[in-house]
Amino acid sequence: MNKKINPKIKALLSSACVDISNYLSTLSDLSQEKRSGIIKKYTAAIEGNFVSWMGAVSICARSVQGRYAASENLWIEMMDDHAGMLREFARAAHSEPDVQAYQAVAESVANIRQMVAHLSGLECLTLIATLENTSGVFIPRLEKMAKDLGSNNLRYTKIHGEADIDHANQFAWAITHELGLHKNGEEVVTKTIEMTIQFLKNIFV
Repeated sequence: MNKKINPKIKALLSSACVDISNYLSTLSDLSQEKRSGIIKKYTAAIEGNFVSWMGAVSICARSVQGRYAASENLWIEMMDDHAGMLREFARAAHSEPDVQAYQAVAESVANIRQMVAHLSGLECLTLIATLENTSGVFIPRLEKMAKDLGSNNLRYTKIHGEADIDHANQFAWAITHELGLHKNGEEVVTKTIEMTIQFLKNIFV
């Protein structure tokens, strides 16, 4: 199957990766406590939410391509228990989320949940596409933090590092097909990417 991606969508997602990369480059000297805190916040924000956000895509995407991308990836997320894999990753790094971690990400998670509640296929696809595309930047960062904290359980980061390139391209392709089914499509995509980037920055701050 030839998965052609809209050049504007590709450019917007590439810009998001650069934005996150530049942001993470400022976090060069982190204490052990700070590294642990970031893993805690990431786990608190993603573990209980990512699958439901992916599920929202499968029920609200208007395009066949959008529903296909969501259902295929949702199958993998659930079959391989990626939420459990993430919890084991955090536990091995002595960084399971605590009350403070959940409180730290509560507002940004709520913002994403409220956006997902619109049940806009384009917004939800863009959310997942942005997370999948930028994961190539932040997943290696999480892995390094876990190693620095003495972890030898890197299954979560290894699997996501290998698979997310294909997933990223698949969702960008899905957005390309969903775009024409929504009014002001490019504006919606741009705003959703900005919200998702802010969500990530709140985790890694």
